[in-house]
Amino acid sequence: MGNKGLRNIFDQYQVPENRVTNALLQTLQRDKWLLDAFLKKVMGRTVAKNEHIVFEAFKKPGADGDLKSSDEQTQSIPDGLIKIGENIAVAIESKIVKNEIRPEQLKSHLREVESYNEKYLCVITPDDSSPIEELKARGEIGVNSIWLSWREIYEMLGDYKSPKNAEEFLQSQLKEFLYMQNDLIGFWGIKKWEEGYDLEQANNIVRNLIRAIKPKLQEIYQGFIYEKQYYKRAKNPYQIYREWAWGYLAPQEDFTKDLHFTFSLSETNLFIGLTIPDKAGQRWRRLKQICKDDNLFREFESQLFELRSMLPNVYLEFLQRHYVGRKDGLIDGMIEMNLDTINGNPEKGIKENKALWEGLRSTINRKKHHKEYNGQLMIRTRYFFKDHPEMEDENFKDEIIRATASFKPLYQFLT
Repeated sequence: MGNKGLRNIFDQYQVPENRVTNALLQTLQRDKWLLDAFLKKVMGRTVAKNEHIVFEAFKKPGADGDLKSSDEQTQSIPDGLIKIGENIAVAIESKIVKNEIRPEQLKSHLREVESYNEKYLCVITPDDSSPIEELKARGEIGVNSIWLSWREIYEMLGDYKSPKNAEEFLQSQLKEFLYMQNDLIGFWGIKKWEEGYDLEQANNIVRNLIRAIKPKLQEIYQGFIYEKQYYKRAKNPYQIYREWAWGYLAPQEDFTKDLHFTFSLSETNLFIGLTIPDKAGQRWRRLKQICKDDNLFREFESQLFELRSMLPNVYLEFLQRHYVGRKDGLIDGMIEMNLDTINGNPEKGIKENKALWEGLRSTINRKKHHKEYNGQLMIRTRYFFKDHPEMEDENFKDEIIRATASFKPLYQFLT
């Protein structure tokens, strides 16, 4: 996933939007194949090989147009311009956040190229559908205006795992750069860590995955509308376990008050967990009822084995934590077991150890309320990179939806 010790070559501008535009223009300027593909999308054709082409970026790194305090005047300048010969010009306006296109801004960009006989406006955004169709229908920005999504740009790029020349290198850098941007191209699979785990990239992947699967999951688990808002936090100096990226979908804004789904990406695997947090009092009362009653406990065990039949593995984890400054949870104790440990799994070399299962039952049964100690139970499945090469494909999100839906009977049993 890139060079861990070096910044991406395109990561130069202060404003993220300018970085992405610069990355595209730099690559188009040096890659004739990619430029042809781009112009075919914008103009419906390519241009002659001997045609003189000039690329312009009006916003300079660290200057006007690349400072967050830039005034409105800089907003009237196109993000980029491609001039072909003396008669053709393509003005480019790009956005990296959805629903940010402003008609007046686009009209001012068209005025920049009105002297050309053949003029185009290319609007590039991460929106799910064209934000300019109504403006075109009303004739406000002209028929030669076209919208492209960043996802389409990403699709144009080749899959060069070992670039052999400058053009391939630039494309691979651009592809990596677009992949790293939050919510720009959406979820596009989970790439293997080639140069070591990168927490920032992992956070972006988890966030994009959750947003990709959220509409479908809301049909299965009504009310699961809340997701993690902030993914960046300073490391706690007393943390003893390796940090990993995580997010959630929950039925309450305070996700710690009820059952929710946790999604986490580490160096070796992605996991999906049904989490019973400390403050979900009603769910803990149900769990204690299950653990005290042999029949209910056998039903609980049966539900878990049924879940295991549909998923690559099932782990149960109980955590006891305390919090520093009411925000940093530090682990005091942990019980984690593979469900296969209950009966053993010779195919995977897992030996039977029912004592772990009984110990976990006893631990859950002894938890009285959240004021006693902070306890959390998570039931999760893991997808290891080593076992699931399909994780690198964008369609892997469909498997995540299926896997999360598999928890539904257990979720209903616990509620």
